[in-house]
This record gives sequence, C-alpha cells and structure tokens, in this order.
Amino acid sequence: MTTNLKSVFQNNLIAALTEVASQYPRTEKVFVVSDRVTGYHILQSLARAGTSWINFGVKTVTLIASERVEDRLIAEKLQVISSMGAQAVIDSVFNELADARKLTYFKKHSVNKGIIEALTRTVRELRLGGVTSHNLKKECFIDPRKEADLRLIVASYEQMLEEEKLVDSARLIAMALEQLENSGTKEARTYLILSRHYMRGLEREFLEKLSGKDLIIIKEDLAIGLPIPSDAWPVGSNGEAQRCGSDIERLRWLFKSAESPKSFKDGTIEIFSAIGYRNEIREALRRICAENVTVDDAEIIYTDIESYADLLYSLCEKLKIPVTFAEGLSAYMTGAGRAMLGFLLWVKEEFSEIYLRRVFESSGLEWGSVQKADMPGGTTLAFLLRTSGIGWGRDRYAAVLDGQILRSTQAAADLREEGEVKDAERKEEKARDLAILKEMCEGLLKLVPLKDKTGSIDFGKFCEGCVAFLTAHVRKTGDNDAAFVAIAKEQLAMLGSLIKGPMVFDEAMEKVFNVISGIRVGALGPKPGHLHVSPHRQGGRSGRGRTFIVGLDEGKFPAKVGQDPVLLDEERVKISSGLELSTERISKNTYEMAALIAGLRGKVTFSYSAYNIKEDRKAFPSSILLQVFRIKEGDPGADYDTMLKTIGEPVGFDRSCAGAAVLDETDWWLGRLIDNGVLKDGLD
Repeated sequence: MTTNLKSVFQNNLIAALTEVASQYPRTEKVFVVSDRVTGYHILQSLARAGTSWINFGVKTVTLIASERVEDRLIAEKLQVISSMGAQAVIDSVFNELADARKLTYFKKHSVNKGIIEALTRTVRELRLGGVTSHNLKKECFIDPRKEADLRLIVASYEQMLEEEKLVDSARLIAMALEQLENSGTKEARTYLILSRHYMRGLEREFLEKLSGKDLIIIKEDLAIGLPIPSDAWPVGSNGEAQRCGSDIERLRWLFKSAESPKSFKDGTIEIFSAIGYRNEIREALRRICAENVTVDDAEIIYTDIESYADLLYSLCEKLKIPVTFAEGLSAYMTGAGRAMLGFLLWVKEEFSEIYLRRVFESSGLEWGSVQKADMPGGTTLAFLLRTSGIGWGRDRYAAVLDGQILRSTQAAADLREEGEVKDAERKEEKARDLAILKEMCEGLLKLVPLKDKTGSIDFGKFCEGCVAFLTAHVRKTGDNDAAFVAIAKEQLAMLGSLIKGPMVFDEAMEKVFNVISGIRVGALGPKPGHLHVSPHRQGGRSGRGRTFIVGLDEGKFPAKVGQDPVLLDEERVKISSGLELSTERISKNTYEMAALIAGLRGKVTFSYSAYNIKEDRKAFPSSILLQVFRIKEGDPGADYDTMLKTIGEPVGFDRSCAGAAVLDETDWWLGRLIDNGVLKDGLD
C-alpha cells in the first residue's frame, strides 16, 4: 500500500507550524514542550512535510527557567533535583517525622512506597500551584489531623531544601519569575506552545510573563463534542465546521458521530481484536508487512506501557525490526540493568548463589583486577557456583570456596604424582578459576554493609556500594547500558545523600529496587528506517501515514482514576482553584485520546486484547472503540453486539493460516499445521 504523504501531514498541527515558519523565518522561535523528544519529532514531521525548522529551538519550561537563573544557581551553590530527588527528600522527611511520633494522621508501615509517592505528587502539585506550608488552613480539610500533618511535612520539606541547598522544579520556576520581574528586559524571541500542553500555576504564570504578547498557541486538531480541558491553551471553539475528505478525518466527530459527514467507506479505519497482547502486536506487524508499508511510515501507539512496551521491544529484536521508543526502554531491557537488578536480588535473597549465578550467566559483569586472558567465562563461573554447594549466606562463600580450592589443588598434586599430567592441569585450572571466583565474590560482598542486631543496614553505605558496583563491575556494551549506569549512579548517589542512617533491610532494598526499576533509557523520536512506538499521551504527532493504536480494552482505557489519596477533591477546591480534580483528570484522559485520534491522517487500525491469557478471562472493548466503530460504519446508533459481530473472531496463534503475512518460523509452521482453526492429523 502506498500512502499519500500530503494527506498525512495536512493536520492542524503541521499546518500551524508551517504558517509560523513562513511568517517568522528569521526570528528565534522557542518551541515550549513537555519533553524534548516529543518536540523534536514534531519538528521532524514538519521537515518531512517540506518546511524547514531553521531558527526553532526546543525547550521545556524547567530548562528555560534554569537557563535564566543559572548564574544564581552557581553563585549560591544550589543543586537542582529531579523528581526522584524530591521523592527522596519527602521520604527522609516522612520517616524522620514518623519516627519522632510527630505525625498523627499519616502512619508509617513496614513498606511506605505508596504513601511516599502520593505525598511527593501532592507536595509538588501544591508548590507548583503557589501553595506553601503557610497557606494551608484547617478549614480546608475534612480532618484537622491531616492538615497538621501535611503542613508539617511541607514545612519540613521546605526546610530541608534550604538546608541542603536543593532546588526543586517549583522553586526553580519561582526563582525564574523573580529574575524576570527584576530584569525588565525584553527578549527578541517568539515562544510557541501546543494547545494541548496543559499547564497550571507557577509554570503558566512564568511562561505568560516571559512571552507576553509574543506567545503563539499552535492549534492542534480538536475533539469535536468534548469540552476542552481548563488548563489547555485557548484556541477557540471545538465545534467549528471543518472540511473532511476521508473516514479517518471523520474521527474528529468521534463524540458527535450523529453530526459527522457521511461515511466514505474508504478503508482508512480498521478494527480487530486478538487473543492476548502478543497476538495483538504480531497482527499489527503482519498488517504492516502485508500492506508493504515501510516501517518508517508506521507508528504503534499503546495505552499501557507495562503491557506493551517491553513486548514490542522483544518482538522487534527477534524479527530484526529497527524501532524507536518515545518513552525509552525499561532497565530490565538493558544488559546493565539486568546485572544491577540481579545483584540486588542476590543481596535481597540472603546471597543465594542461584541469583549470582544468573548474573554470571548473563555475562553482564566485568572485573578490572583480573587479567582478561585469565578471566573464566560466565558459564564457567556459573557452573563453579552451582556445583560449589554454597547455598546461601554471606559467610559461606569464603569458607566453601576455600575448601573447593584446597581439594582441587590437592587433587592436582596427586594426579601429577601419578603421571596424569593433563588431568592435573585441568584440576589446577579449576583451582585458579575458583580462586578468581572467590576474589570476585569477596569483592561483591564488601559492597554490602553488614546488618546490625536489629536487622538494619546503613542506607547511605548501601547506596555507595551499589554505585561502586555500577562503576567497577557492570559491563557497558552500548549507549543504553552507558545511559542506564549514568542515571542509576546519579539517582543512587542523590538517594544516599538525602536518606542517611540505619534502615530496616527490607525497606532499604525496596527503595533501591524502586529507583533502579523506574529508570528508562534510550527515549528517541522517530528515525528514518525505524518503526516508532509511543504512548497515547505523546503519540500521533510523528506525521506517519500508518498508525496502530493498541490496548483499547476497557481495563486499559480509559484508565481507572480515583481521588487523590492525600487531598480529596472537596479539599482541593478549598485550598486553591489551581489544583486539578479527579473529575478533570478523567475527562482530560478521554479528551487526550480523542484529540490524538482527530489529528491522525493516512490509515489507522484500532485493536484490543479480547482475552487476558495471564488471568484466564475475557476482556471487553473500551467505550471509545465503540465510538470509533460508529464513525467507521456511519451508524451513530450501533451497539457493542453489532460491533463484536462485525469485527469477527479475535486473532489467535493460528492467524497465518488465514492467508496473512508470515512474520517468522512460528507463523510458517502454524500455517502448515492448522487448517481453519483445526490441527491437521499429520498425514498430509
């Protein structure tokens, strides 16, 4: 299938950027985005449409703010912290207050991950909304104990930032606002922002004052029939008349299907279901292959990162399909990440040799103190561990391996006396390998501080040990490994410096695991020759002609959104009009997806998994998929039964026997072993 590129790029976003580039060719233009990866891939789409993006810069609000106060940060020796750093500060503050019995509403438990994350989100939202510890009033809360605890936590957070000379995103923007008000100089720049770049509080105030009347709002395609979120940038009505030349353009009327233009029946909208996420992804890849679409003209958009991102990466690796991920890869998808997680699992499980053995088998470690020529292979080290009889326990490694070395050395000497030279050399080599293994194990054990009598460890020293492990022993075989190690070292060093002293072992392990498992690396925009994969909040802006939106079952979209566990909606309304309510988050999520769909051009396929294999239960389509079906069929009254009958049976493991494209040997064999869903008798 050949896609008409002109139709792909003529959506509101690219048309508006083209107009800006034409009107301000020599003016410095700052494109303000939520993340730079998205910003650059929008500009790449602009270039593919035939418009140069010369004199465009891509920046986030925090980057603009940090540039404006850079001199002050250096002069006052202030350190800007990431969201992970802010969470570490909240963690330290919460534990200190709880241990001192100063909190009466928020309780400390053996595992506090959920409450720490919730408090971090709330404190960040309050501070970006201009709310400090002095602004919190008892009458705003349903329970006065909550107000007292939250005010104490926010005040302690503010105090720790000041004492440690740390700057979070809210303070950074507040400093930039101060500098802006004091400077009085006007910059010769034009600022651009997408209409769907949602912004509140200090961020919005800063950008409005910085840009003045020179802020250009880039109007994206609107979801007709849905209210525009209150924190979007104003662009006028979302019910205006628009020209329409295909079914995919009719998707702008997704939530006003009765008023949409007549269906063209042009095949630009497809829907299918599948048995499980893997079959759903494989079917999307089959359709790309069957239609002869080049991978760099296709984009796969998912609704749930945990269900789809790593699976897509694994399938594309197996099929040798080059791919870029807007959100990057999880730590476990990198060799360095697997080595680090394996090390942590070894420590957590009382140094059970099976976990260290798996790290050795992955060949993810390196050892500078051992000559490369003398270094045993990973499988050799794993075999020696497996046959050593160590079992578990840090005290057993030296004792057991010393015994193994002694026995191998003695056996070699006995064999030499008997004239068995080759057997003796093998035993001597085993003794050398065991000595190297012992040295490696002792080095790793030294990185982990001993538990005290209460079962606690020094958390700061544990973080230092993890950083030392990453520095000295994790093999870096590519850019993603190097990026993972750099991020992990930075975050662990920050965590260890902010959370000090003894900590219960399980809690310490949980904190470090959370840091490592939360790292994502290799985030990239669309590249030539690569399939592009993105989440629905970032997707649809690549300008590609073939789009797949996967994960549209009712459990994935719209995501279940409850009230904030720290601040209820009725409390938020009283505290500040700038705080977002749960009802707004729900409607914004739906609007985001509808607006994404409205901006697509070319051809789009929607899909969902009709069966959850892991949980052994049926799954049902999202309500938004029914809206898509109504537009596709030109029937505003269509119901779920009609839709399910029309789209047919879910795609299963035997899809290749239906004449679809063959992806790999699995499809090839299934196509020959199965006939119309029935296994052949093997006599053909």
